[in-house]
Amino acid sequence: MPRIQKTLPIRYRYDALDRLTSHGQLSDSGCQRFYCDNLLASELAGDEQLSVFQCYDRLLAQKWRQGHGVACTLLASDLSGSIIRSLQENLKQTCSYLPYGHRPENSSLISLLGFNGQRLERVTGCYLLGNGYRAFNPVLMRFNSPDNLSPFRKGGINPYAYCQGDPINRRDPTGHFFAAVSDFFSRLGSAFQGYGLSNGGKAKYVSSYYATPRLVIRPDVPVKPVFNVSSLIDGVVAFDDVYKGKPRINISAHGEPGVVDGYPNYQFGGKGLYNVAKDSGIDFNKYSSVRLVICSSADSVDFYGRSVTPLAQEFADITRLPVKGYKGQVFENFGDPRAGNVSNYHHGINKTVAGNYNPVIFSSVIRMS
Repeated sequence: MPRIQKTLPIRYRYDALDRLTSHGQLSDSGCQRFYCDNLLASELAGDEQLSVFQCYDRLLAQKWRQGHGVACTLLASDLSGSIIRSLQENLKQTCSYLPYGHRPENSSLISLLGFNGQRLERVTGCYLLGNGYRAFNPVLMRFNSPDNLSPFRKGGINPYAYCQGDPINRRDPTGHFFAAVSDFFSRLGSAFQGYGLSNGGKAKYVSSYYATPRLVIRPDVPVKPVFNVSSLIDGVVAFDDVYKGKPRINISAHGEPGVVDGYPNYQFGGKGLYNVAKDSGIDFNKYSSVRLVICSSADSVDFYGRSVTPLAQEFADITRLPVKGYKGQVFENFGDPRAGNVSNYHHGINKTVAGNYNPVIFSSVIRMS
């Protein structure tokens, strides 16, 4: 007689931003999640509380509290953010992972987070990437559900694949698309963080993996100094430079025809991008022009063959400024790998990639009465 497998129902709850806020069995109160800038900060289950301390995307420590008991743990992670060592008073632990993040069940780890700095759900053994957007199964080495950005957008042709088969050199914190793991990208993120502190905290942070899919570090690409580097929201970065002797505002982000791709799972057009910039304190009256370092920001046909207003044109109509956008992909060189001082900021556009440098300048078509 076949053995009947007992199922264990789990309840998941999400907030208005599609972030997982609580999960647990139907018979208990579950575990609540709390975020800071879209990064997991604390979990609360009954009278037990776990808090994670991190410097932007770098994990530093963890604090456990239950009743009057308190325990603090120092964490050490590798380049991709995976927790490999923890220290709690006299208790030391090390942990290793298979390429796709699986570790043996008897491999206990004090840390709440694990592979690539992600939270492992112990009931299913999956990582809920994108703050609960999609479950990644490290045993099956694939996602449990398809990506809504596949197959014609940034999710790639295979809607279930994780990092396109290269989990060593890539990571996928959003559950949508991979980003390269690079020591220079990590240093670049630290440079932006220091820049934010030196400007009185104006720049919240710039996580390195948000820019990496289009970021090409090449010493032969000309770069020039940029200023006032700041993160408007997750995945959207602004900075100033001088263009033809006049000040210019630059906005860098992921994009597709007519829209900007935000993190973790939303899009907005030119009006939304303008509002985000204004809310972050950017005064467009100070600039003579705008450059959108955003893929497809000059395209007028979307991936489905439908006509759309180019993002750069919409932005020009709103700001009444000349706006440079790009057809197709655009590759940027951010930072200067030849400079030893990470406080130096330089930026350049890679114009040598065949067929991938096609800038277009738009002017406002709305006349002032």
